[in-house]
Amino acid sequence: ISNLDLQLDKIGESLTARIRESYISGQINKMYLFIGSDGLTNLISRLKYLKITQNHDRKSMVLLEQARANYDAQKIAKETKQAHVLDLQADLLSQKQTLGKQQQEKEYLLVVTKHDESRYQQLLSDAAAQLTAFSRFVTNQGGASILSNQTKCDGWGCYYNQRDSQWGNMGLGGSAYTVAKYGCLVSSVAMVGSHYGKSFKPGDIAGNSSAFVPGQGYLYHDFDVSGSHITITNASKSLLDSELSAGRPVIAGLYSGPDHFIVIIKKEGDNYIMHDPFLENGSNRPLTDKYSVSDINSLRLVSFN
Repeated sequence: ISNLDLQLDKIGESLTARIRESYISGQINKMYLFIGSDGLTNLISRLKYLKITQNHDRKSMVLLEQARANYDAQKIAKETKQAHVLDLQADLLSQKQTLGKQQQEKEYLLVVTKHDESRYQQLLSDAAAQLTAFSRFVTNQGGASILSNQTKCDGWGCYYNQRDSQWGNMGLGGSAYTVAKYGCLVSSVAMVGSHYGKSFKPGDIAGNSSAFVPGQGYLYHDFDVSGSHITITNASKSLLDSELSAGRPVIAGLYSGPDHFIVIIKKEGDNYIMHDPFLENGSNRPLTDKYSVSDINSLRLVSFN
C-alpha cells in the first residue's frame, strides 16, 4: 500500500503536468493553429484531439483520486485490523497469565489441604460464607467509606481501623475483596499482635497472598507475616472472662456468621472494653456502645511463634 501511494503520487504529478500543458495549449489563438494547419479540416481535427486529450486527462485524474481514496481506505482498514490483532494478542497473554496464576493458586491450596478434596471444598464453602456475612454487616452499617488518621497506640498496643486509608483499598491477598469491607479479622489480628509487641499492620497481612485462600480473601488459621508465625484457634465464648483475666485479649465474632470481628481488650467491672476495627475512632469503646454480650457468637484466640 505504501509503494502504491508513491506510484499514485508520481502518476498524479505527471497528470497534473499534462493538464497544465493542455490548458496552456487551449489558450493558443485558434488563428495560430489555423496558420500552422494544412487547412480547416486539419484544424478541426487538431482541436478535437486537444479536447479529447483534455477530457481523457480529466477522467484519469478523477480515477486517480478514486484509486487513492480506495487505497487510503484499505490502509486504514489494515491498520485497524492490525491494532485489533495486537489487542487480541494482549488479551490472550493476560488470560494465559491469569490462568497460570489460578493454576498455581489451586496447586498451593491443594498442598495446604493435603490434596483432600473434601477439605478443599470445605475451605471454599467457608470462604464464601464468611464473605457473605462480612458483606451483610457492612451493608447494614451503610457501607465502608474510607477514613483517615485512625491508628492510635498506647501502653496496651495499637488500634487499627480496617477502613483506614493506609490499607482500606487493598485487596485481601490480592483478591477483589478490600480490607475496608472484608478486613475486620485481619485488622483484629494485627491489633492483638501489637499487644504482644509485633510490628505488622493490617496492610502487611493483606499484602501477603500466602495468608489467604487464593482469590477468596479468606484468612488461613495458620500463616506467616513479617517474621511471625500466627495461629488462630476457634474457641467458645464461655472462655471470654478467663482469657481476659489472664491478660490475653480475644477476638470476638459477632452474630451468626460471624458477621464481624472485634477485639475485646479487657473487662472493667461488668463492662467489656473493645477495639472495633469498623467504627470510626473505635478504640477503647464499651462493648455496649454498639453491641451486647449476647451478640458474641464465638471467640478467636491468637498465638504467635
